[in-house]
Amino acid sequence: MREHFFAPWSTNLKLTTGGLAIVLIIAAVATAGWGSLVLLAILLVTAAFAIRGYSVMEGRLLIHHLGWANKFDLADLVSVEVSPGATMGSLRTMGIGGFFGSIGHFHNEILGSYKAFATNEFNTVVMVFGTETIVVTPDDPGEFVEAVTAASRALSPVAQTDSVEE
Repeated sequence: MREHFFAPWSTNLKLTTGGLAIVLIIAAVATAGWGSLVLLAILLVTAAFAIRGYSVMEGRLLIHHLGWANKFDLADLVSVEVSPGATMGSLRTMGIGGFFGSIGHFHNEILGSYKAFATNEFNTVVMVFGTETIVVTPDDPGEFVEAVTAASRALSPVAQTDSVEE
């Protein structure tokens, strides 16, 4: 079973990120002094939050960024399901919305408040960890759910007891 999943970019995300990056670079070149450094810093900081992929390993979900990862303990997983378009109609409450991905805190009528680590609104997988809901967008949502479900079951006390008895 796969452990690593890519985070494919939608066409909309590619166009938005490419367009904004070009505008920031042109503005940085045209601006003198500190202004150009600020514009380049915006580009670099937002790039650091870009979603590079997802891993399901050692009982955790890892959401990879440039040089670091968010970690979620799968022992706390309540539910996981493929839900294409689950983020439609969302409002960003804090985060990045469309520049290198939809990353941060969002809210919509279906999910309520949630954290997004998304690059393609049609590959959405909704995961609930206790009171926290997150949305990820792996390249193969169905296989991702299978991997997460298997890893989560392996952590449950019943599964550990069964494996000890065998």
